[in-house]
Parts: sequence; C-alpha cells; structure tokens
Amino acid sequence: MVGRFGNRKLAGLRRIADAKVSGTLEIDAREVIVDPRIPALSDVAAAVTFTEAGASVHEGRARIYGAPLHFDLSAQRGGVATVVAAGLID
Repeated sequence: MVGRFGNRKLAGLRRIADAKVSGTLEIDAREVIVDPRIPALSDVAAAVTFTEAGASVHEGRARIYGAPLHFDLSAQRGGVATVVAAGLID
C-alpha cells in the first residue's frame, strides 16, 4: 500500500483535547482488508479527508470480486459511519 499524507492544519497543541486538525490521506493500494468477514478490496484509490470531528471519502474506487466498485464514506466522532457503494457483480 502506498499512502501520501498532506497535513493542512494543526493547532492547539498546548491542550491536546482542544486541538484542531485537518488533512488528507491519499490511499493507493493493491489490497485492503476492511474486516475479515467481508471480501478484500483490490486496486483501492481514495482520498480520506479528515478533521478532529470526523473523516470522509468522496468518489473512492476499488474492485470487489474483480468488479469495479465506487464508494463514498462519512465517519463522525463516536464511531458512527455511513458508506454508500455502487457496483455490479456477475
């Protein structure tokens, strides 16, 4: 997996609980295992944008069972995540 990290902002280091952070992590990976209970994703390309309040992916791409998959992801503080995925499996 190749990841490129570009941190855009980091402030408030005197009190870490009050820190503000934002950035983008670009992911380009041959295989990603999200959870061992679901099939691995291959040829993954996505940009994860994050702040201290959550993270998101818009127009991520991957393959599952060899077929193309497009996805968006939104995650908020506290572990709540929403994934919208589209693709066809024959």
